[in-house]
Amino acid sequence: MSRDDKHDDRRPNDRLELSSDAMWRYLVVGRVLAREAGGQVRAEAVAEVAAQFHERLDGRRAARRSRATIYRWIAAYERDGAQGLRSTERTRCEGSRVLPADLLAFVRAEKRADVRASVPEMIRRAREKGVIGPDERVHRSTLWRACRRLGIPTRRRRMPRGRDSRRFAFPHRLDMVLCDGKHFRAGTGQSKRVALFFLDDCTRMGLHVVVGTSESRELFLRGLHGLLRRHGRFSAIYTDNGSGFVGTTIADVVRRLGAHIVLGTAGYPEGRGKVERFNLSAQEDLLRHLPGRTDVSGDCASLELRLSHYLREGGVAAGRADGVHQPRHRGPQAALALSPETGTALERGGWGPHAELRRRHRRTTPCRGRPWCRGRSRLRALRGTAGRREQNAPRC
Repeated sequence: MSRDDKHDDRRPNDRLELSSDAMWRYLVVGRVLAREAGGQVRAEAVAEVAAQFHERLDGRRAARRSRATIYRWIAAYERDGAQGLRSTERTRCEGSRVLPADLLAFVRAEKRADVRASVPEMIRRAREKGVIGPDERVHRSTLWRACRRLGIPTRRRRMPRGRDSRRFAFPHRLDMVLCDGKHFRAGTGQSKRVALFFLDDCTRMGLHVVVGTSESRELFLRGLHGLLRRHGRFSAIYTDNGSGFVGTTIADVVRRLGAHIVLGTAGYPEGRGKVERFNLSAQEDLLRHLPGRTDVSGDCASLELRLSHYLREGGVAAGRADGVHQPRHRGPQAALALSPETGTALERGGWGPHAELRRRHRRTTPCRGRPWCRGRSRLRALRGTAGRREQNAPRC
């Protein structure tokens, strides 16, 4: 009998066909045994092989295994040969082999009654109601896997948040102040600056602005002080969740003023739309003309004066190089008309000096058919005299 025949009698399982996974395990084990045969200690050989990536035979991505897994493969190979490296078919367990059936029945009933109950909460309820002993240990991962096998839902269902996501629509001035920072560059040195604009929610009027090098607590408090000196107290203020607005100091200051502070989240619909629309107007009118200008200083005080002039005039004369004045709807002249008795906004639906004229025309002579035919032609005719009267009227 030859040497190969003796080897076949000693290990009859080696003649079996191995799958790609079993052959891959055999190659990993062979690398460890080859190092061990060369005089290396098994622990060192296993550590070296565990740190390497091993190419698979079926074209899948190379992978590596832990030292415990390699030790388990070596023990299986030494015990059963290549047969020990084959994947064993596991029978699916319905439920759990370690958890009692009473606990699984209790969890099923509790989950049916309370869908939002978590796995630790169900373990706590089972211990309180005596389903499991006070000292009996139940691991949350074991119960979670049992719930998955039994088809019990474990994910929290998405519930409607139930919050009012409509935009802010406060009827009085200074009921809500919107504050947000706008980053820009200015001067020949392209200096990085940030402007904190304070807007009124009712009138959409730019109240105050401060300029600094970055959003900080000190910059916000300085802007808050200027807002109070110029316009008085407010009822609430909305800010984003930036680093310059969060903190106990700012919340305590607003609390001492008798107001409330609202920290918005990502995509906060109540106030972000108005803030972003104002930022777009400020960028188009003024901020995009500041970088690279030789007549624009990068000093924060100078930029703050320039932006304050922009808010007072409501136009672009402070930033354009040609000095062309184009009034916008963000200044005090373009604020919404307010009732002299209550101070509330008369109607929301238009901007600019002809907004009240458009509303009056809409109420008296509604356009028939297409909304842009006769109504707009009459509005153009009425604009001529009304525009000249408003230009000659004294400003408050």
